[in-house]
Amino acid sequence: MNIGVLLYSSVLLMIPIGFAAIGATINEKSGIVNIGIEGMMLMGAFTSVLGAYYSNGNLLIGIICGILGGLILGLIHAVITVEFGGPQPVSSLGITLFATGATSFLLESIFGQKGSSPKVNTPKTSEFLEGIPLVGEYLADISIFIYIFIVVVIAAHYIINKTPIGLRLMSVGQDPKTAESVGINVWRIRYIAMMVSGGLAGLGGSFLTIGDLDRFQENMIAGRGYIALAAMILGKWSVKGTVMASLLFGFFEALKIQAQLSDSINIPIDLLSLLPYVITLIVLGLFIGGATGPKSLNKPFLKQKYQ
Repeated sequence: MNIGVLLYSSVLLMIPIGFAAIGATINEKSGIVNIGIEGMMLMGAFTSVLGAYYSNGNLLIGIICGILGGLILGLIHAVITVEFGGPQPVSSLGITLFATGATSFLLESIFGQKGSSPKVNTPKTSEFLEGIPLVGEYLADISIFIYIFIVVVIAAHYIINKTPIGLRLMSVGQDPKTAESVGINVWRIRYIAMMVSGGLAGLGGSFLTIGDLDRFQENMIAGRGYIALAAMILGKWSVKGTVMASLLFGFFEALKIQAQLSDSINIPIDLLSLLPYVITLIVLGLFIGGATGPKSLNKPFLKQKYQ
């Protein structure tokens, strides 16, 4: 087993989970439950391919379309839960069901085929970095999504922990009534948090299509959205902890693939495919007891609009 390949694969496989997990951390810090991350990733994956397909493989347009696909579903979830106080788990579950049906319908309606979209040729490397002296050729071999992920992690950590916006976000998640009494717009904070969450989930889906594969496949998220939620809980709603937990799941996914490719390990493929999910259950069983989310999580707050 090649350790270098295993570690790089772990990072790549962590990327979609990490994007979605950071997004989930942000929305839950505002007090909104979002188990629709799976559906937002799926929609982001589809709209990303759609954008790249109609722009002749433009990577930037594909990424922007992926973000918008998830962001729009995040906005819908915000309207239902923040605007009307709808049940957050039910709304977010509906988001996933809607995304599953909508992407299958649109796949056949737009591309005229079932199962997967046509191939889209997007750049797989960061080719614009090749001009940098000495290290350019090495930097160009690294997926551009890794650079984007590093920027997102640093920005999310800094904004949440070092800025007034982060303090407002956490105060809304802990006690929206008190937050509103000191002049914080709870409604606005929760809307923004949900749209950012949806956009990051869409970005995670975008990686799976134009960053890894070169097409969209039905139900291709395959539970990564739920693993992202597990990573958020395991990371105890902190950006650093969430990234480390995502990397853990990426490592076991990479280990599964390496084991499948190795002739020396005689384990049925179906059993190996269960490995990341079994690890998720074990880890949650061991650590969820010590993890507590924001106090106002899953509690509607309509005072500002209706009282």
